[in-house]
Amino acid sequence: MIVESLARRAACRAPSVLEVRDALVTWFAQHGEAQVRKGMRFTAPNASKAEIQRMVQLKARSFFHGLSSTYDQPSWEDLRRVKARMISYLCPADGLQVLERESHMWDGLLVA
Repeated sequence: MIVESLARRAACRAPSVLEVRDALVTWFAQHGEAQVRKGMRFTAPNASKAEIQRMVQLKARSFFHGLSSTYDQPSWEDLRRVKARMISYLCPADGLQVLERESHMWDGLLVA
């Protein structure tokens, strides 16, 4: 849903790097919450929704470590790497068909 919305906006005007970065983080949060929650089952079984969201955001930001650009000013090439890292992390947990379809849509947006 997030990538489709961004793709519709891209038909009118090219999205900025920061818009795509924010959309990637939001997309990861949507798909990655279940996996983060599963990982917290033993370390923080009584975690609140806010704590889980904080961990999801931290995990999303961790995909930006070790890149040539920063989180605040990412390059298109680094966003492609981040997307690949996110897909790799999510593959065991999410439906592969959904991830592949959305991955192709992200590829279309990251052509810039």
